Amino acid sequence: MESPDGFADTRTRWYHGLYAGLAGGALSLAIFWLAGAFWVRDIPLDVWARLVASTVLGTRESLPSGMFVAIGIGLHFVAAAICGIAYAAIARRVPVLATTPVSAFSGLVYGALVWYALANGIVPATGTANIIPLWEGLLASIVGFGFVISEIVTVLRPREPAT
Repeated sequence: MESPDGFADTRTRWYHGLYAGLAGGALSLAIFWLAGAFWVRDIPLDVWARLVASTVLGTRESLPSGMFVAIGIGLHFVAAAICGIAYAAIARRVPVLATTPVSAFSGLVYGALVWYALANGIVPATGTANIIPLWEGLLASIVGFGFVISEIVTVLRPREPAT
């Protein structure tokens, strides 16, 4: 894609963030699932997904349990996509965030900021209990989410053509 002045447009696009957010959401969900399946823990993935759904739906006994799980996982991916698009928007304004090796560090910082916002802002504001252990939330947010988003946005960002 070319800009009006004839040079290649190498800016980050919103859909780069969308793809990155969905991939980061999938990996962080896999971390939650693996932690519940293979580590001794009392919080299986379906309980976590029902808790996520209850932040929006409340406790509606009329919905089947499977529907709550599906809505919770869907909300997780919507939030992940929004966070990915937000990172792409920031990287569009600050292009160094989408170049290596800065992108790796910025992704780790972004994941830590997302975890902090969730643990200290969003979860308490919705009135739900934070049932995720600290190490699991940090691992899923920093490595499985922030780092993945930054690296996928960096890989998808258009490059200058070779001369």
